[in-house]
Amino acid sequence: MRSHAAITVATCYASGQRSVRRVLADSSVKTEQLSCLTVADYVRANRKSSCVVVDPHTPLHPRDIWELDDSFGRLARTVFYGAPAIRRPEPRYDDQLVPNIAHLSWLGGGPMDFLFYLCVASLIYVARVEAVYIHGDGPPTGPYWQLIKDHPKLHLIYRQHPSTVRTAVFCSVAVWLDLIS
Repeated sequence: MRSHAAITVATCYASGQRSVRRVLADSSVKTEQLSCLTVADYVRANRKSSCVVVDPHTPLHPRDIWELDDSFGRLARTVFYGAPAIRRPEPRYDDQLVPNIAHLSWLGGGPMDFLFYLCVASLIYVARVEAVYIHGDGPPTGPYWQLIKDHPKLHLIYRQHPSTVRTAVFCSVAVWLDLIS
C-alpha cells in the first residue's frame, strides 16, 4: 500500500491536475509500504504502526471505546470524537442538579419479563444510575428477577394497591400510578 501516493493521488485527482495513472507512474512521488496491525498488536507495539485493522467479525461499538485506556482507545476516540481523552461528566452541585436515579412501576406481581429485565439492567449498567427504585404492590418473580434482585443499586418500594379514591371505586392502572407517584 502506498500511503503518500494515495494522499497525493487524492489531492491531484480532486483538483483536476493529473490523472490517477499519471500520479502513480510518477517516480518523484514518495511512497512507503505500510504493514497493518491488528488492534491487539497495535496496543502491544505501543502505536508503532500507521495502520490498524479492526476485525469485521468483532463488534466495535461506541461504548467499547469510551473508557478504553490504551493506545487503540485513544486512537479510536481521536478518530470518532476528535480528542483522545476519556470524557467523564463533571458533577454539578448547583440548583440545576437532577438526581441520577430511576423510578419504575411493577404492578400485580408475577414473573419479570425479558424487556423489564433489560430496562433495569440498562439503567444500572449503561445509564449508570445511582439507584433504581421499583415501586409496586409486590416483588417480581421468575428467572430474570433472580439474575438482578440482589444488585446493590436496586431497591423495592412497597406500595399498597388502593381500590378506592375517597369513595369512588376504580380499577385503572393509570390512576393507581398517579396515586403512588
